[in-house]
Amino acid sequence: MRGFIGANVLAVVLISTLTATSLVNNRQAQLDRTSATASNITQTLRRSFESEIDQIDLLLRAAILSLDSEPTGSGTPAELRKLMQGSRSLLPHIEALRVTDEHGNVRFGDGDAPSQRVYVGDREYFRKAQADHWNLIVSEPLTSRLSGNWVVVFARRIDQSDGRFAGIVYATVATERFQDLLTSVQLGRQSELSLRTAGLQLVARNPAVPLDEAASRVASAQLRDMVARQPQGGNYMAPSGVDGIERRNTYAAVGPYPFVLVAGLSVDEMTREWRKLLWTTLGLAGVTLLAVSISSWLLVHAWRGEVRLGEQRLREADRYKAFMRTASDGIHVVDRKGRLLEFSDAFAAMLGYEREQMVGMDVTGWETAAPEVAVQWCSTTQGDQRFKTRHRRADGSEIDVEVSTTTTLVNGEELIFCASRDITERRRLEAETRKALEQARQSEQRVREIADNVPAGITYVDEDERMQFVNAELARWFGQPAEQIVGRRIREVLSPERYARRQVSYAAVRRGETVRIIEHIPSLRGNVRHVETVLVPKRREDGSVAGFYSLSQDFTARVKMEGTVERQARNLAAMTSISDDIMVVLDEAGRILLANRAFEEAWQLPPGGATGRTVSALYGDSFFHDVIRPKLHHALDGQPVKVRTAHALPGRATRVFDASYHPVYNEQGLIDAVVFTAHDVDELVHSRDELAHTVEQLQRSNESLEQFVRVTSHDMREPLNSIAQFVRLIEETSPLAPPADQYFGFVRRGADRLRTMLDDLLRFVRLEAEAIEPDDTHQLDEVLEEVRSLLHAQITTSGGEVVCEPMPLVKGRRSLLVLLFQNLVSNALKFTPPGVPPKVHVSARREVERVLVTVADRGIGIAADDIPTLFEPFRRLHRRQVYEGTGLGLATCKRIAMVLDGSIEIVSSPGEGTQVTVILPAR
Repeated sequence: MRGFIGANVLAVVLISTLTATSLVNNRQAQLDRTSATASNITQTLRRSFESEIDQIDLLLRAAILSLDSEPTGSGTPAELRKLMQGSRSLLPHIEALRVTDEHGNVRFGDGDAPSQRVYVGDREYFRKAQADHWNLIVSEPLTSRLSGNWVVVFARRIDQSDGRFAGIVYATVATERFQDLLTSVQLGRQSELSLRTAGLQLVARNPAVPLDEAASRVASAQLRDMVARQPQGGNYMAPSGVDGIERRNTYAAVGPYPFVLVAGLSVDEMTREWRKLLWTTLGLAGVTLLAVSISSWLLVHAWRGEVRLGEQRLREADRYKAFMRTASDGIHVVDRKGRLLEFSDAFAAMLGYEREQMVGMDVTGWETAAPEVAVQWCSTTQGDQRFKTRHRRADGSEIDVEVSTTTTLVNGEELIFCASRDITERRRLEAETRKALEQARQSEQRVREIADNVPAGITYVDEDERMQFVNAELARWFGQPAEQIVGRRIREVLSPERYARRQVSYAAVRRGETVRIIEHIPSLRGNVRHVETVLVPKRREDGSVAGFYSLSQDFTARVKMEGTVERQARNLAAMTSISDDIMVVLDEAGRILLANRAFEEAWQLPPGGATGRTVSALYGDSFFHDVIRPKLHHALDGQPVKVRTAHALPGRATRVFDASYHPVYNEQGLIDAVVFTAHDVDELVHSRDELAHTVEQLQRSNESLEQFVRVTSHDMREPLNSIAQFVRLIEETSPLAPPADQYFGFVRRGADRLRTMLDDLLRFVRLEAEAIEPDDTHQLDEVLEEVRSLLHAQITTSGGEVVCEPMPLVKGRRSLLVLLFQNLVSNALKFTPPGVPPKVHVSARREVERVLVTVADRGIGIAADDIPTLFEPFRRLHRRQVYEGTGLGLATCKRIAMVLDGSIEIVSSPGEGTQVTVILPAR
């Protein structure tokens, strides 16, 4: 009996030891899984943040390269503007992209337009760039002075060609962007994710907390100590500095950038199931100890009963030992018929049942496989197995589990011991990891798409002069796929001559200098290709050069365009030099900007001697202030002035001149100069021969003007046709990825518009080429019927209607009448509100020897202040993107009316339609 009691005591000690060991190991396993989960989350988010910052850094570098390729003093650089527009679709999380000068004043940029001057010279990131900081500069979280949002600023230094500081290019990213990335990860209620700077200042947190100066600097002492000792990453357990909750924390540095990611999973949440198991196990252990104690006491009084009860306890102890070995999982024992014999509380909790509800259940109650398959498996399985399946819970839902089984013979009966582990959370984390990896891959693809859509050749060369990255444009220049170029040395791709010429430049960039190369490369066809290349070093963290970036731009088209502009300037100078009329271009102060030879000869000045002089110095202060200056101010206000005046030129008697002042509009539509012309009227009045000579000069002038327009049209058509042809070849050869297809569409449509403008301009200057015969009369009904036939496509497309009343006979040339009413009816169909079908009504009435033809519409109308300027050539009231056209339609109509000895009038109000009345001579 003593031996038996001693065995009972030993069993109690053994059960207690196994229970304690299992509980301790189970708790440690829970904490280890918590650390692994936090580490996985941290690494996944770290790659996402590195990808985000890499894209921003590439955008800043591309912006610097675009600035280097633009001439000094220009407005927003064209390449930078394209880059800013592309960044809106590819990097929508950037709040603004801006460029400053060397003092910290913002010159230009993308984003919300500031209402006042923006100055960042007092910011810390600007001072770092000013102090020769060559790497990417990342600011601490700060409040934006424009939007009022908390933002992080990413900036890079801009240098002039001589290395002096020229300002910075910087992008602002709202901390809400980082907050969104953190909240994309699902956590427990008491767990947290946070992004901090290298100084451990809080940038974003999940769950979110209000960001202010005091709260953002709170960090636990354990975190500060761990980051100081292991800056790249580590694990620790500590209460949070924000809410005081104890968590199992994992932190990791975000690549080379000054950020630290911290993932903290609540110890209380992660050990909640373990505590349930603890109390359940302690309860079972207590029951077992109580039962052993009672049985030992009964053995003293009843030996026989003690023996029987001891045998029963030993069998129960065997089952409990098997149960306790894997108490952390869903332990259950079934027989060969699939009946449930024993199970752990963890298994019942996993399936959502109370323990009493599972008594008597068989395997078909929780297994999702067909009942006959589950029973067949129980009757045939042998040995140890591990597989994944799904269990059905009490509420009908299903969970993913991993099951480990083994068959054991107990008291002559074969039993199947099973351990089910819920892997739903693990699969969710695996899915999130795969999703994060896919997002990283897509981010890399977006960066490559940005580089491939930049209209310049981009490559990265390592320190061994191997090309590690080549964009699509540079691959097209070499005539090889990018895959065949990557990995090759520069000397294998360039010709020996070009490589030899670049050796000095390569040596300079390896020393850390930024180098600019201009090359003029002859082709086999005898043409010359002009290429500008900028080499920018890439530095390691220690400042040494790891390689360099190369950006090459082909400016051959710009050289050709400059030649075209130079030819046009010579043509303009030739045209003005043959005119006997005085022509002068004046600024608002009366200073001569340009004068023709007739003006210089009248004032006995050498060629070019008038430029820079003032009108008051030549004509006298009194004449300038009393006569010229008021008319100059009218013209600067947009009101052309025509006047007859008398004046004595040096060495000549007083003569009468017909003078005119016409405003000159710049590309922004603003008046910045006035053209002054003067024609000597006395020569027409006093001499018929002089009159004939003047008429001849005017004819030659008109012929010269027409010749100039024809030559200019011809010279400009050649580059336009080349542009259109090459754009079409590019689009037909290979499909273009966005936004390159959009950019080439802009080029093609711009060339078509310029070609249409040249046709309209040539037609405009030829209107008076032939005289009108007195007996040249036409029926307006036939003219308008031809007009409707010509505009059939526009009428059908717009869903409009053109109604014509009976028309009389008029004098004039048929081709001019058709062109006149074609322009008027086309405008009436075009300028209508969106979604409103246009309706045009044409009527006529006769007054004595005149016919008044009215073209009325119900379109958008015209403001009264704009009507006087409508007949000026190239005058447009609307942007081309809203209503297409060249601005010559109404100017052509007015000139046709004058040629036909008639006139034209417009009556209109905004939103109430327009009535255009043409007055023509009747038969």
